[in-house]
Amino acid sequence: MRLYFWLIALIAGTLFLAMLTVDFGLTIGERAQGGYAARTAEEQVEAEARAAASRAEANDAADEAMKALDALNASGNKAADTKE
Repeated sequence: MRLYFWLIALIAGTLFLAMLTVDFGLTIGERAQGGYAARTAEEQVEAEARAAASRAEANDAADEAMKALDALNASGNKAADTKE
């Protein structure tokens, strides 16, 4: 009786691990083998233009944030000077 139980448990465990391995292996395989369609030249140019626009927008936002911090620090220093 115990032998049958362990045999069934072993088979069930093996099947369970095999199902996990196969499912995980297929998703890794698609990505590793480049399962996505290649971009056309127009799509690549468009993607690069979007990236450049995003980069410029991020730089502008960072510049504005630095200006705001500088203004805040300048006003804070003036307030500290008047308190003393």
